[in-house]
Amino acid sequence: HSNVTQTETNSQSLTNPANVVYQKFSSHPNFNPNRLYYCSLCYRGYRWRYDVKRHHKTMHETAADELSKNRNFHYLEYVPH
Repeated sequence: HSNVTQTETNSQSLTNPANVVYQKFSSHPNFNPNRLYYCSLCYRGYRWRYDVKRHHKTMHETAADELSKNRNFHYLEYVPH
């Protein structure tokens, strides 16, 4: 089975079961075996963590977020078992 874990930019431990946010993510319609990183808001998948961060900034941040520098960026990481 496979899970998706939520991670912050400070990289929480991926082995902590409390971080699992989506059991058996391989059954999700957005799942792609070539994508390990997913947006925590829309589940769009990317090969690189940087691409998820760029996606989040361009698609989900508001002008107020940009001005206040209140960037609480989270992403999901696919962890095959």
